[in-house]
Amino acid sequence: MPTTTATWKLTYPAGSDRLCDSPIYIEALADEVDAFLVTYNAFLDRILTPPYASLRATVPQTYPSFILPAGTPTLDVQYDTVNADTGNYTNLPATPGVIITDFTDGVSDELPDGIYLWGQYAYMQQDNSAPDTGYYQTFIQTISPSFNNPPGGVTFEDGGSPNVYMGSTYFAPRQLTSANGRVVMYTQVGNNNAVVGGVTTVKEGAFFFLWIGDN
Repeated sequence: MPTTTATWKLTYPAGSDRLCDSPIYIEALADEVDAFLVTYNAFLDRILTPPYASLRATVPQTYPSFILPAGTPTLDVQYDTVNADTGNYTNLPATPGVIITDFTDGVSDELPDGIYLWGQYAYMQQDNSAPDTGYYQTFIQTISPSFNNPPGGVTFEDGGSPNVYMGSTYFAPRQLTSANGRVVMYTQVGNNNAVVGGVTTVKEGAFFFLWIGDN
């Protein structure tokens, strides 16, 4: 009766097996090694050229810091530069604010189940301020209904003085599978009562996703 190797569980004949059955066991071993190498080659391809997209915003974008009498405004950040894109995850002319990935089984650009790192950066100028009246937020949003675990974001206090510069960097790993389907991500900056009647300018920003490992 054949046995298997301790680490990879590859089949091979034991000394007690009949010699005439050896071709059967060798065929089983070859099939197992072939399947293993297919997985290995796919993993190696992702190491050499990982799924990765990075966008950059270089044009200032201004939004109201507070809407009277009440409100919490947000700005969907638009990007004008592609730093990197290894798999057609971006389309600046059509959708300058998003990164799109697809984990759906069978699609031509299917991404493998695994761990992915999402992140963003925003550098803002607070044009005028009433000190410590609220806080700013930068976060990553999703409009894909099957992705119920978005990367999130970060909150920080307002600058407390006119023409102050503020920045934040945020990133988070998330496990994604074929059940997540087509994932559409975008970034926002917003605030909660940060500046009454004032404005804030996003001077520059960045947005990225990166494969860091299979499941």
